[in-house]
Order: sequence, then C-alpha cells, then structure tokens
Amino acid sequence: MKKEEILSAMEAVLFSSGEPMSIERISLVFDLKPEKTEKLLDELGKQLDEQNRGIELVKLENTRQLVTRKS
Repeated sequence: MKKEEILSAMEAVLFSSGEPMSIERISLVFDLKPEKTEKLLDELGKQLDEQNRGIELVKLENTRQLVTRKS
C-alpha cells in the first residue's frame, strides 16, 4: 500500500473505532512496526490540522483517537 492509502485507511479505522486505539493494535492491523505507525499517525494528525478538518487526532498516553475538533 502507498503511504496515502495507509493514512486514509488509518483514518477510517480510527473513525470507525470511536474509542482510543493503542499503537500496538494499530500496528498489528497494518502490519507495521510501532515506530513507523507513530510516524504515520503524526503525519495524519498534521494533515488533519493543516486542512482544518472537523476532526483531530489526539494522543492519550500510548493510544490515538479521532475526536471532533474544538472551535
């Protein structure tokens, strides 16, 4: 999968989960090393911020979750 495809898929998985997901679980889903997963999630969060999307990616200890962006 290309990087943009992985980022889109990560967004979909996190969105559909509705709950915080651990880096380990996300890594298993995408068959990636945790370090690579964190880098990709950081990039996804940056994209969401730069595009001023209605959702944002938040870090909660060793988990990530998509939440509604605060105005």
